[in-house]
Amino acid sequence: MSAERRWPRRALWLRFALFGTFLGSLPFTWTVETSSGCGPPSAPTLKTGWDLVSHEPKLTLLLGAMALVSLLLLVLADDARASRRAAAHAVGALATGALCFLMFFAATFTLFARIKLFAAAFVGLACLALATLEALARASGELVELWRERKRRAAGDTSANARPD
Repeated sequence: MSAERRWPRRALWLRFALFGTFLGSLPFTWTVETSSGCGPPSAPTLKTGWDLVSHEPKLTLLLGAMALVSLLLLVLADDARASRRAAAHAVGALATGALCFLMFFAATFTLFARIKLFAAAFVGLACLALATLEALARASGELVELWRERKRRAAGDTSANARPD
């Protein structure tokens, strides 16, 4: 990684901090479900973030794998060439966005029930949304940098400011 790189200049720890805050919100109550079907009314059901994540074991493994892919690609792309950095950040953005969508879906979708979200759900989902935006900003910044590098190379710029790909 060279010193003249202007954009993106975001710290690598930001996505780790957002994922850590998301994990910290999981033990708290995320939702309350109230039956709204045709049957007799049932007692409201409180669910924590861990209940939502661990309800289906395959979903738990999928969410964990997407989080690991996003974080590993963030770290591994730091020393890669510009084209590989752009591809790694794009895949990381897709994984983070899918993680955000699946957690929102798990928190808000239940047939024949009314869902009320609590503050922990808003905090956790906001952290995932911010991590998705950070990943998209990083991927778009790398694409812009790659485009500028290709433009410099096409113009024949071989100065010290031109980064090798």
